[in-house]
Formats: sequence, structure tokens, C-alpha cells
Amino acid sequence: MSATDVLRIIEEVWREIPYPGEERLIPRPKQPKGACRDEHDYVADFFAGKHWRDLDKAAIIQGYEGPPDACLTFMAPEAYRYFLPAFMKMAVLEYEPGDTMCQAALSSLVPPSFDPKLYELAKLPGMTDATNPCSEANVKGRRIWWEARVAGFTPEQRGAIVVFLEHLNRTHGRDYAYDSSGPAAALKHWKPGAG
Repeated sequence: MSATDVLRIIEEVWREIPYPGEERLIPRPKQPKGACRDEHDYVADFFAGKHWRDLDKAAIIQGYEGPPDACLTFMAPEAYRYFLPAFMKMAVLEYEPGDTMCQAALSSLVPPSFDPKLYELAKLPGMTDATNPCSEANVKGRRIWWEARVAGFTPEQRGAIVVFLEHLNRTHGRDYAYDSSGPAAALKHWKPGAG
């Protein structure tokens, strides 16, 4: 399947999905003016009123206040599911190895899983399992959060996600040959028996 076919499927599947509304862009109320702003506020400010179809890499790099690859992580589940196709489109059209913005779409689709090697690498002197981000308990918490975000995809959207991941695996899978966060790892969740 060509990149054009993948983009057409994404467009068709998300064509009628309504904008979630400003109150559903982030998982908490926006900070009042003058308060200490954070990534959630940057998401609320930048994505308010925008259609996913109108976003591209240049628009986000030029207009988003925080790191452009962090956008999806700080969105509420409804906003994440609405804006994900923009990032999928960027990954298909503008993929470059090491491009963290295109990687954002892919990594958001890989379920968190415990890796003993990462757990050991993340250990620092004085660190406990509670403070080690790669501990089983912390990974389990991220997995619960992740599953809540992806649970709302329709069967058609899930199918489009599989098409997107298969395309990335076919065209750029070699970039992730030694990485458990690549398209093959994501496909194991989205298309059981794959990878």
C-alpha cells in the first residue's frame, strides 16, 4: 500500500470526527493567566479551535510553545484521539530517522511494557522502585493511562492505525531493528499475531 493510500484511509476514517471542544483538550482546567504555565496549557492554547487536518510539522514547530514532540502526551484522551491523525500524516509525509515529532505518533501507539534491562539502566544511586520510571509499578500505571487513551478508538480508526503502522514498519522498520518502541512493537497490540 502506498503512502497516498495510507493518507486517504486516514482522511476517510477521521473525516466526520468532531472537534472535542476546548474543555476536552487537556485532562485538567487550564491555568489562569499569571499562574505557572506547563505543557497542558501549551496544548490548550495551541490546539484550541484547530482542525487536525490543518496541522503540519511547520505549523506546530512555529506555533507550539513547548517541545513539539510532547503535544500528544499532554492531551486529554478525546483530544489525543482527534489530533493523532495529524501526527500520523506527518509521519507518513515527513518521516526522517530520529525526528522526534514524527516519532510522537508512533510512540503514542506502543503500549508501555516492563523491560528489566531498562529498569536496570534507569536505576540511579538512592533511587527506589517508586521513583524509578521503569519500575514494574510505574510501567503498570502508565499502561492503565495508555489503555484509557486508546480505548475510545472506533473499529475503523483501529483499522487505519494498523494500516499506518504497517506502512511505517514496511518503509522504516529497519530504523527500529533494535528498539522495542517501533512499529513492529505497536503492531503486536493493534494487530495481534503481527510483528
